Amino acid sequence: MKEKRVKRMHKDIGIRRFNFENVYNLRELGGYATKDNAFTNYNVYLRSDCLSELSVNEQECLLSYGVTSVIDLRYNDEILIAEDPFINTIGVAYYNIPLSNNLETITETSLGDAYVQMAKDKKFIRHFFKAAATSTGTLLFHCSAGKDRTGVVAALLLLLAGVDKEDIIADYQVSYSYLQPKFTKMPIVDNEKYGVFLNSNPENIIQLIDWIEKKYKTIETFLTESGVSISEIAYIKNKFINSL
Repeated sequence: MKEKRVKRMHKDIGIRRFNFENVYNLRELGGYATKDNAFTNYNVYLRSDCLSELSVNEQECLLSYGVTSVIDLRYNDEILIAEDPFINTIGVAYYNIPLSNNLETITETSLGDAYVQMAKDKKFIRHFFKAAATSTGTLLFHCSAGKDRTGVVAALLLLLAGVDKEDIIADYQVSYSYLQPKFTKMPIVDNEKYGVFLNSNPENIIQLIDWIEKKYKTIETFLTESGVSISEIAYIKNKFINSL
């Protein structure tokens, strides 16, 4: 049944989440209301968990949808275990942009603290947004669960577009619900020690947003101080935002 639905998907349809077999958190950043009576465009940014188990038909669906760039936020050892299917796909620009620091090191305290540490990684932020500023079609970015590294980048893009804080929180928060089938397949973990890192509670992403607003006042200042140029910021905003 899912295979039949995939074949009917078209890039002009406003899909919220792709209902794929083994990829659970693949969804659009389009369709959000923004400031100044505008909205975020569909077919610009897709966020996702690991893509390694996409079927051939699902890969073709994404290519038909307009995906021309993929940014893989995972570390090399994660990629070796579960290779991105688009890494050698003709017509798709593939980028690997991992964090500078080890993920386990920056998640020793709380997810909110980890997200702030990710945002402080200027090389990570700069490389992602510079790659985004070269994308002419649909850009799909992902990590392993599509919740933390992907969630931080998605929040930054939505902030840049002028999406309300409540909608950014909701976009982050829903990951936990979508990822439940994936988590049930994972090896048993020590929930007392690691269970907190499986959630997507609102206070996590609120901490990141509040840190940016307090320290930098605007998302544009945060990005320029991370090394993203004004012209690159303008390109991303012009592509992502549409007036009503």
